Amino acid sequence: MTRPYRPSNGTEGMWFDSQWCEHCARDAAWRENVNNDPCEILNLTFALDINHPEYPKEWIKDDDGGNPRCTAHTEDPSCPTRCDKTIDMFGGQS
Repeated sequence: MTRPYRPSNGTEGMWFDSQWCEHCARDAAWRENVNNDPCEILNLTFALDINHPEYPKEWIKDDDGGNPRCTAHTEDPSCPTRCDKTIDMFGGQS
């Protein structure tokens, strides 16, 4: 069984980022150029409380104390980096 995960402090957050986000295609475009869209999952973890219904379901931790993980992690460069349901408000390509 799993439960939602949120780092308990900045050090743990940096560890999680180094294990998952730094190597994920969903955040790669932003890491290369801050004018690109960052990972929406990562953004929501900063913006929402872990009990909020829209807190990302992708960040989980096993009840038995196993390491936390992101189930959306991918190294596939063809993966969409932005939500295809959201219109572009600034005139760029979707």
